[in-house]
Amino acid sequence: MKYKIKTLIWKLKNIISFTHLIILRSIFTKYKSPSNSVLFINSSGLGDLLVCTHLFENEQILKSFENIYFIFPKEYSSLFTNYKGSINLLPINKNLYKYSILYRYSFLRKIRELKLQTAYNLNSARGISSDEIILCSGAKNTFCYGNNWRTSTKLFETTIDGYYSKILFKEVLNEYDRIGMLINLFSKTQAIKIRGSKFLGNVKNSKFLSRKNLPGCYIVIAPFASDPQRTWGIDKYVWLILEISKLTNVVVIGSKLEKKLIEKILNPSENIWFEFGTFSLSEIYTLVSFAKVFVGNDSGLSHIAIKTSIPLMILIGGGAFNRYFPIHHLENEQCYFYYYKLDCFSCEWKCHLDKRYCLTNIDKLEILNKIKVLFL
Repeated sequence: MKYKIKTLIWKLKNIISFTHLIILRSIFTKYKSPSNSVLFINSSGLGDLLVCTHLFENEQILKSFENIYFIFPKEYSSLFTNYKGSINLLPINKNLYKYSILYRYSFLRKIRELKLQTAYNLNSARGISSDEIILCSGAKNTFCYGNNWRTSTKLFETTIDGYYSKILFKEVLNEYDRIGMLINLFSKTQAIKIRGSKFLGNVKNSKFLSRKNLPGCYIVIAPFASDPQRTWGIDKYVWLILEISKLTNVVVIGSKLEKKLIEKILNPSENIWFEFGTFSLSEIYTLVSFAKVFVGNDSGLSHIAIKTSIPLMILIGGGAFNRYFPIHHLENEQCYFYYYKLDCFSCEWKCHLDKRYCLTNIDKLEILNKIKVLFL
């Protein structure tokens, strides 16, 4: 009964959002003489946004456009602290856009004032709100990724897809492959480089470590994920942290809320450092860059770690297998992905088993021994 009520509420919300989109499209028509400007939007989570930042790493491919704009969630603004490039940043407050009519209309008017020629929706799981921004932007040409439509219905999928000029890479699952293909649309000779970043951090090791009062040698562990289903298990991570602390310093990172969870079963010590909510996103990139090894889940923090050049160990399970991780062409770059293979992979974390064995069956000793090999 509870599930049926949730499903009904979800359908009603989609109907309201879809109706609003139809009304706004009839009000906000396309410009007949737009400027040579382009807009990109990714309003999803941190991991999705970090995949899209490869546009920033390769922004020279967009030089044919007079102006370049990028919409992203305001909560991740610290990711761009060190960015000095030519892409104009347009942060959006997603909650206000969703619940405030005044904010929504004001934001859409601001976008329309850009007089866009082209607009791209880079959300892989497109909510109707991101479609609304692109389709009401006034852009002459509108493009989007093929949607997995976890938050909409087949009727809305068919109708909304039809509003776009073209659906891009509909049969491509992996988001890193998609961004690479998008970059190739602008420059056929430009090969995407997954690891390394031009703008996320540029601080000398000794300066950063002393300013943040960090040890000179450490391993970073990120034991949590925004979706608890994607974590290896806090008990396993605590065991791993304690074992590694016998070898070297361990810096454990996450959000302020996650700090309360781990403090119930583990306390900082001489070799264990807690850094929960004390670093900005760009500082986390720098923190990880100076580590000896990074260990984490399928999470936004692992996507930050991917952009460094240190050895990585990412425990991914099978719920969203191949959508982000593993990244197969990083096999020779000390980037290791761990999972326990099952026949039910790609279930979108709708697990039919009593446990998420694809994650929980990843062997603790295998992880520890690999860290010893990488560290020693």
